[in-house]
Amino acid sequence: MINKRVLIGLVLIITAAGCTGAMGGDAPVDQTPDSSELVMHFDIDGLLDDPETEQLSEILDDSNFAGPDTDEVESEIEDELEIDPGDVDTALLFVEDLEASEQFGEDNFGLIVHGTFDNGAAIDAVREEEDLTETSYKDQTIYTVEDSTVRGDTVALGILDDGQLVLGDEESVESAIDVAVDDADALSGDLRSEYDQATADGLVAIVSEVPDGLVPEQGGPSGIDLSVFESVSVVSVEYSTSDGAVDLHSRFLIDSSSDAEDIQSV
Repeated sequence: MINKRVLIGLVLIITAAGCTGAMGGDAPVDQTPDSSELVMHFDIDGLLDDPETEQLSEILDDSNFAGPDTDEVESEIEDELEIDPGDVDTALLFVEDLEASEQFGEDNFGLIVHGTFDNGAAIDAVREEEDLTETSYKDQTIYTVEDSTVRGDTVALGILDDGQLVLGDEESVESAIDVAVDDADALSGDLRSEYDQATADGLVAIVSEVPDGLVPEQGGPSGIDLSVFESVSVVSVEYSTSDGAVDLHSRFLIDSSSDAEDIQSV
């Protein structure tokens, strides 16, 4: 089955390669379950032919940046899924249980991919490499294969619509299908509000809840008091470009204005 290296590679290709494509229908965020604790969005339309992004990619290519070989990963995607990366338009990764995902065998994620590729060709390509079990969920076809590294020991590939696939552990795939067929709510609340704000200008956006106990009381050898960050409930990071500049902007959703002032002073 397509592995996480390919998933990461897909994101790298989307953000670093000069691919083209177009998509119609619902946006991936409207197929993302409300149970998500983290979402990563890649606005391919905005990244295409973006001069600042292209220049940044060239700088990274010319430097000693120890990233993966995007040409190799591109070939791997084409070989495994028969999907030309140029036919991928939008990708959104969601995680429903961040804490559990850190434990071996409990990795949970869903990758929603939209584009102009042919679903049937992608499924056939996977069949050549894996013994897929074909089932249905909510009248939507899904294909599964055993994988002990993920939640439920099963990876699934589901069809949401023409040129729309979701890949991940079976429970996450079913969650996305639930939303797609209007049997569950899409992403909402603070996470959706921050997502909408981060993607208003951001070409790439990462929005995440902050799990309890994540923030240490003191920050390393400097001994800085970090307890004020315990009031942060959502963190977002967005990548955007404008007038020859590349911006990486982070934002915190904080419970009170007094805590916000304390964080500014850290």
